[in-house]
Amino acid sequence: MKKFNYLFIYLYTLLLLGCASFPNDDFTYFSQKADFNIAQISVDKISIIGILDDTKTLSSKQKQQVTQQVFTAFANRVDAENLIDTEQLALQIGTNYYHQLKQLANNENFNQFAQLASQLKTTRYLLIIRLTNNTDHGAQQQLNGFLDDCGYYGRSIGLTMRIIDRTNGAEIWGGHLNKSNKTNNCHNETVWGNSNNTNNEKESLAWLAALLVVSAITTDDTNNNLGDLDPLFSEVINKFAQRLPSFYH
Repeated sequence: MKKFNYLFIYLYTLLLLGCASFPNDDFTYFSQKADFNIAQISVDKISIIGILDDTKTLSSKQKQQVTQQVFTAFANRVDAENLIDTEQLALQIGTNYYHQLKQLANNENFNQFAQLASQLKTTRYLLIIRLTNNTDHGAQQQLNGFLDDCGYYGRSIGLTMRIIDRTNGAEIWGGHLNKSNKTNNCHNETVWGNSNNTNNEKESLAWLAALLVVSAITTDDTNNNLGDLDPLFSEVINKFAQRLPSFYH
């Protein structure tokens, strides 16, 4: 009897683990040159080149949101006066020059990037942001599958940030971070002998009907719309900001 109880507990634990969320917020890698410090940032400034979207999931407005959030998070560590945001940089150097820099950054051609950036007089360091993964797990669910045992919701993000020294093209600070809040949403938790099952089924069917109506009157042109900046993006950005040298922390 005891063996049966232990087996039951073991199987039940496995079931719970199968429906649990295990966020992954580890840096794949991170490195920083020893002589990169807050004093250098204060003197030489950091310009934010902007976000390179490998996923092709962000609209122009969303890219602006993410870039502005990076500026805000970094300003909390090194002061806003030590940062040049993307818009200000483009205005300073001209849009053609800016797009050339961004294209070289996108191709990771940092030797030519440094040569072109050497003309900059107001900043020495250039921050490049690259989005490598942006998966909305809820949007991937099939309509006829959300009443299955377990459905998924949440988001997974992969983000690379690197600061390049324009004097030599070297990466002096940077890394890659994967983070996910993907969660199993387990349905159909059947309790045998419970008279409420019929009511639960009716509620589920009513929810399905409402979802079908909403789907019929909306258009799918949001392109993975984040609305206000997704909290997971903010978490990832702030984890990078916490790695900056700072007077305050």
